[in-house]
Amino acid sequence: PTNIEITHTLAQILRQTGDIEAREFRIDAARAAYAEGISVAAELDELHPDVPHVRQELAELHQSAGTLHGLLEDANLTPAGLEHQLQALEIGRDLALKFPQQVDRRLALARYEASLADAYRHLGRADEARQTIESARETLNVATAVAGDNFDVLFSLANLQLQLTDVSR
Repeated sequence: PTNIEITHTLAQILRQTGDIEAREFRIDAARAAYAEGISVAAELDELHPDVPHVRQELAELHQSAGTLHGLLEDANLTPAGLEHQLQALEIGRDLALKFPQQVDRRLALARYEASLADAYRHLGRADEARQTIESARETLNVATAVAGDNFDVLFSLANLQLQLTDVSR
């Protein structure tokens, strides 16, 4: 499709399809849906690089693909999974810088950072996990400065503290 909104909706539908397939442990079908969604969103992003919701959807697709795992696999531990998470993080940082007053962009970035920290923790890379958690905490501190005592920001900060405790064990 050539229409931005139709193509964006297609990318969202593919991510949601991947999410459903993942919940049903149809991992190959989920991977295929995420891969197709990434392809659609990346092509749209190339054509319209200044459309933030398209970039956000591309980040969400990378995040979903990066955290996908099967029953007997740990999440986030494959090189491809880490690469997807790093892509989500890069896009999230770009959007947070371009739209500093949008708290949702910072919350998404902090979520990507926290997920990557969890992957590092599972891989035994505790120093990188701590650094990434601190980066997520700073992201949320900036969000607090913009939005005040926003429930989502405070809740995310509390979760990061729990994550930091896990890393320190």
